[in-house]
Amino acid sequence: MSNTPEHTSELIQRIRSTSNTPCIADVDLWLNQLASVDRISLDPYVVSIIDGLTLRCQAVRLGLLGDEAQALKVVQQARVVFSDTESLPDVARAILLEGNFHLALGHFQPALDCYNEALSLFTSLNDENGRARVIGNMGTVHNFIGEYNEALRCYEEASAYHEQTGDMEGLARTTGGMGLVAANTADYPTALLHLTRALDIHRSRNARREEARTLSSLGNVYRVIADFPKALELLQCAQSIIEEIGEKTGLARVLMNIAGIYGDMKDNERELAATQRALAINEQTNDVATHPRLVGNIASVYMNLQQFGVALEQIDKAIEESASLGLVSLEYSQRVVRSSILFRLGRIDEAEEEATWCYNKALHHHALPEVTQALVNLGDVWRFRGDPQRSAHFYEQALSDAVTSGQRSLATTILSTLAELMEDSDPRAALDYYRRSVDVERSILGEHQKHRIAVLDMEQRLSEEHKLHEQHRGLLLDIMPAAAVSRILNGEKLIADTYDQASVMFLDIVGFTGLASLAPANHLVHLLNAVFEQCDAIGDIFGLSKIKTIGDAYLAIAGMPDPQEDHAERIANAALHLQSHLRSLRVTIPSALGNSAWIEHVGILEVRIGLHCGPIVAGVIGKKRAQFDVWGDTVNVASRMESTSQPGRIQISDAFAAALGYGVQPTLDGADVVIRRAPFLMRLRGSIEIKGKGEMKTWWLELMDH
Repeated sequence: MSNTPEHTSELIQRIRSTSNTPCIADVDLWLNQLASVDRISLDPYVVSIIDGLTLRCQAVRLGLLGDEAQALKVVQQARVVFSDTESLPDVARAILLEGNFHLALGHFQPALDCYNEALSLFTSLNDENGRARVIGNMGTVHNFIGEYNEALRCYEEASAYHEQTGDMEGLARTTGGMGLVAANTADYPTALLHLTRALDIHRSRNARREEARTLSSLGNVYRVIADFPKALELLQCAQSIIEEIGEKTGLARVLMNIAGIYGDMKDNERELAATQRALAINEQTNDVATHPRLVGNIASVYMNLQQFGVALEQIDKAIEESASLGLVSLEYSQRVVRSSILFRLGRIDEAEEEATWCYNKALHHHALPEVTQALVNLGDVWRFRGDPQRSAHFYEQALSDAVTSGQRSLATTILSTLAELMEDSDPRAALDYYRRSVDVERSILGEHQKHRIAVLDMEQRLSEEHKLHEQHRGLLLDIMPAAAVSRILNGEKLIADTYDQASVMFLDIVGFTGLASLAPANHLVHLLNAVFEQCDAIGDIFGLSKIKTIGDAYLAIAGMPDPQEDHAERIANAALHLQSHLRSLRVTIPSALGNSAWIEHVGILEVRIGLHCGPIVAGVIGKKRAQFDVWGDTVNVASRMESTSQPGRIQISDAFAAALGYGVQPTLDGADVVIRRAPFLMRLRGSIEIKGKGEMKTWWLELMDH
């Protein structure tokens, strides 16, 4: 890399302007480029910016590897550096990233504080893209802490902006967020709809990591409605993608979710195996935020297997890690598990002490599931001590919280426990608890049925949408390049690109006007179809992009939408093959189309071909009948190369001859000036008058004799 101030400025701008989530390879490239900059010759202000960007890139890399705690420390250093430079856009981006790492670590209030600060800065800078990203992330925080209405408002506001600007990554992220809100509010059909749409966007962008994460979210929706085979299928699909791309951090997390499904299915052995594999992978990746979750899960599995000593050892380890990382909610849930393990070990006083601590802490932080489970544990303690009245008091509190928070499965368990507790002392009350338990059980089954019916209905609708989508896509692919089709279907409003170097071919059938006067319309269309099918087939072989047909003319380009260094060779080969194949083309008109005697008098089908190379502009125009087209002087000259060519010949411009010759110097072949570059022979035609251009030197393209 050059170390000129211009290149350094370009590098800084490139890193600054990246709004989408980079991959590790991109970050590593930036870090290497930043490290190679010659700082001695630079202004101290620029050096400080480079220092700040280096720290920011290091933080992003740590985050991608799953070490959010260390990433947080590094990005805070970057923030200080940027603050000293008074570069407010860089400060805003650093604060946004700081908030993201707080969020990943479960530090919800610090995350919101960062986001509010970043939002204020982006607003003052009139950076609407930055504002939308912050608002979307604020939606994620509100979703985590159960403020679902506010989460949905944030996601909808951010989505509207991303859709307007065509930011498909941002749109997929916020659409997926709305799906998670719907799942958390038990609106599973809507969750399925949003998550599936987010999945479609990720797949169209070939964003494999995000695709896997969305598949995991979809799997978790099916897990909640107890469709475990479907949930397992989706999560295993996510697992395959993650293994394919080699992202070990994501693999550990998806295996943790798979283990959870095995737990739901009461398959403790497979649950343990999946969790242990996830833990082994996690220990290789240094994903510190996930590690205590996995250890806690292993503790729960060992508790279910009645190996309480091992379970206690594992849960103590998990609690210590969660506390050190500041994962408050996780620590509370793990200490509830610890209370249950202590109870089963017969350490009743310690179990009571742990459950009481959990209850008070979780109540203070509004962690209702942990509050409920702590109350259940206290009920178990006093039931064991032979105090049914006090035990019932705790169970009743837990029951109220379980009903309030929608934990109806737990409510059923508590009601059954209360019924058993009251059988001897108050049979009438016991009967009432049993009846209530049955009613809740029925309602749960009814809800599952309703959810399943709704999900099946949504799946049918999505299937129909997908079919229509594919039909639409198929039609578009017939008239424009695949890359343009993907961008249209992704919602881009304006598609316009510049290509610095591409090769353009125009092909025209010689004497077509005369043929049109001889042939019936249906015969003529059949003939054109046969010719253009040949053009399409050969174009596909050499990687050309068909642009359009105009009457009997055919336009194709090499070097777009994906750049091709050998664009001249590709299109030259295609032209020579078309020249040969169309000469030998014999078209048979089906008898059902009527008498076709006229075609016997057509003879050899000759074409004129013109080639030129240079910069072009490509884009989609029109709304009702959208059309992909190309413009620019290069296209015009290629058209003139064809129109001034001769029947059965390929005329190329001097610029194209130079590109195809690749530095080969002209030589004499008898009286002709030629350029030889196997398998191509370019024979100088001379200077001819080109409309709008004056005199231009042109060449004939031929196949070299062997």
